[in-house]
This record gives sequence, C-alpha cells and structure tokens, in this order.
Amino acid sequence: MISSRAVTLAATVGTILQVGMVVLGHTNPSVKAMFAVGGMGLSLLAGLIYAVNARGSSVGSLSIGGAIAGGICAFIGIVVSHLLGDVPPSLLLLGTVSSVVTGAIGGAIGKFFSAAAAVVVFIALSSSEPSTANAQTVATTKDFSWLVGRWQGTMTNGPGIADVTFQPAVAGLMTGVMKLVAGDKILVVELISIVDTPNGPEMRFRHFSASLDAYE
Repeated sequence: MISSRAVTLAATVGTILQVGMVVLGHTNPSVKAMFAVGGMGLSLLAGLIYAVNARGSSVGSLSIGGAIAGGICAFIGIVVSHLLGDVPPSLLLLGTVSSVVTGAIGGAIGKFFSAAAAVVVFIALSSSEPSTANAQTVATTKDFSWLVGRWQGTMTNGPGIADVTFQPAVAGLMTGVMKLVAGDKILVVELISIVDTPNGPEMRFRHFSASLDAYE
C-alpha cells in the first residue's frame, strides 16, 4: 500500500530542492549545465526519503511510492524552469519520465537503508570529487552490461511508449537511443552515452525531434 504521508513528505522535500536548483541555475550556467543529472539525482533522493518513511512496505510498493514522489517534484521543478525560459516544453514529459524512473530506483534501494544511511548514499552519489581510497573499486561501463538490449515501457501519465536500446560497452563507451512514440508520431529521440571517467561512469544525453532538430 502506498503511504500518502510518505509521498507528501518526499515530494515536498524534493520539490523544494528541485525548485531551488532551477532558480539558482537561471543565473548560474554551471548549475544549469547540471539540470538533467541534478534533477534525476534529486528525484532519486525523493524516492529514498519515501522509502525510509514508509517502512514495512514491499520493494514494489516502495518503488511505486518513490516513482510518484520523484515524478511530482521533477515535474514542478521543470515547470518552474520552463516558466523561467530555461528549458523547452518537451522536457516536461521526458524529464518527468526520467525522474519517475530514478525515483522508483530510490524507493527500491531505500528499503535497505536507514534514514541516515540514505542521506550518506545520496551525498556519495552526488559527489564529484575524486577519491584515491576507492580508486580500485570504481565502477566501469562494463558493470552496466545488464542494460544491453531493448527496453519498452508504456507511459502511465500521458500518451506514448518509450522504446530504448543499448549497445554493449566498447573502449569505455556505451551508447543507447530512446524513441518516445505516440501512435505513429515520434515525440522525441534521445541519444545516450555512458562513458568511463576517472570518477566512474557518467551518463550524458541529448534530445532531438524526429528530423534530429536539437531541443537543447
């Protein structure tokens, strides 16, 4: 069962952080450049917050609650960013979908963490500082081999099917493409790269129309 109290708390905290990020990014190019990764990271945190406040629920239930909280806070943040003129309206759908996924991940993994541990995990995931202590255990693109193949999902909060395909990692680079399709219309094409860096894999992506007109 989904806890409305935990959803409200997680979505509220996530919304405050999302709006704070986009408002700061409106005048700070460095923050604006991190909108995509930062927004999904904050939705992941919202999922974690939901999980630690909905103890006793199943992993599936926590995933759903985390997805709801992550999606709500991301949507509001993107709306504010759009009203400020910083992102196109197309990201209202795509950005929310991406954050629903990371919110669900946060909810699922949050089952195995206490509240304090969840905060530590989020800080560790958000840190961009290199660490010599864990240099031997840093992940690589090879650790994401489970992504290889074709993935499809039907939108629950709007029309369309997300169709994603990932290729195997080669020379420290993993590539993917996502098509968001509604009927016989392509809503957006997303090109994705996961590349090895000294601090571990980084995911980068760009969005285009069906004729490859860039949205960003």
